[in-house]
Amino acid sequence: MKRIFTTLLAVSAISAIAVAEPTTVLFHESFDNLQGQGGNDGYFDNDADAGVEVGAEDLLDATSLDNTEGWGDFVKVAICDKCVRIATKKNPGSLTTPAITLGGAEAILSFNAAAQLEDVVTLNIEVVDAAGTLTYGEQTGSAIAIELPMSVAGETVLADQQYAVAISGVADACQLRFFTESSSEARQRAYLDEITVSAEPAGVNDIATVAESAAPKGVYTLTGVKIAPERMTRGFYIIDGKKVIK
Repeated sequence: MKRIFTTLLAVSAISAIAVAEPTTVLFHESFDNLQGQGGNDGYFDNDADAGVEVGAEDLLDATSLDNTEGWGDFVKVAICDKCVRIATKKNPGSLTTPAITLGGAEAILSFNAAAQLEDVVTLNIEVVDAAGTLTYGEQTGSAIAIELPMSVAGETVLADQQYAVAISGVADACQLRFFTESSSEARQRAYLDEITVSAEPAGVNDIATVAESAAPKGVYTLTGVKIAPERMTRGFYIIDGKKVIK
């Protein structure tokens, strides 16, 4: 996936950690209670020889979810292995979260997403029934679109395909809608997992982007945990005192 690079400001990473407050999780849906096939088991399409039929059962209500109330309609949402898949071969699908209270605070939406095998997928995310702005790379608006990389059989790992979107301008609460425009001419089925909205820590308000060719020595998660640069996946980090999106 294309990454956009800018120069980072040379500020001490240690001082950034000192002023950053712990991340507050405002919403989290793990889908861990869902028992189906596809996604976290490494399958992104049916495999008759292995007895795998991905997304064979529709998700009709929130009884088995971490958050059992407040969801919007489940439109062509299938139960998979501790995750969900939205859309079918011919029909668009959508998943709308319960209302998440932000109260004017800036926040970060993070999630895992992967495409159905052989599908070319654009995953759309929008703020529902509220004023609010999403920021992802150069996109800023009430809705953004993410081009998911094509899945590769035996290689794609859902947990490794992590995305982070900044949320701002929500005065009270909002719902977030994930959807794809699948059709018989353009199949766009997407697997979703680990949807989390976290309040943004104070003291790290400027967003930069990290160059893939750079080799930063001090890389921290937003909760202050130091990690090796090679372990960085898509998401937000603190590098040289700046909040960075990779």
